[in-house]
Amino acid sequence: MVETKWIGTQEVFRRFDPGVLTSLSPDDVDHMAADTRIIRNRCKIEAIIGNAQRMLDLEKEPGSFHGYLRSKCDEFAGLVKDMRKNFKFLGDMGAYYFFYVEGEQVPDHEEWMHSRA
Repeated sequence: MVETKWIGTQEVFRRFDPGVLTSLSPDDVDHMAADTRIIRNRCKIEAIIGNAQRMLDLEKEPGSFHGYLRSKCDEFAGLVKDMRKNFKFLGDMGAYYFFYVEGEQVPDHEEWMHSRA
C-alpha cells in the first residue's frame, strides 16, 4: 500500500523533475489539488512547485544542485538548516528524505530518529 501511494505521488508530481514542475500551469495545479493520490493542500502543492524553482535557481552558480549542497556544508545538520531556510514547508523529516532521494549521505535512519525524539 505504501509503495503504491508513493508511485501515485511520483506520478502526480511528475517524478519531482524540477524543470517539469516549474512549467506547470494553474490548471495543472487545480488538477493536482483534486487528485486523491496526494494530500490536496494547495499551499503545499504550490510550495513544491516553488521549491523546484528554488532548486533550479540554487544550482546555477555551482552548475548543479549537488554542487550547491557541497559548497554549503559537509555536515548533515548544516545542510538541513540551509535547506529549511531556502525551501517552504520543509521540516527536518522532509529534508532527511529529500537528501536520501537525491542520493546524498544521510545518517542512519534509526539513530537519526532517536536523536530527534
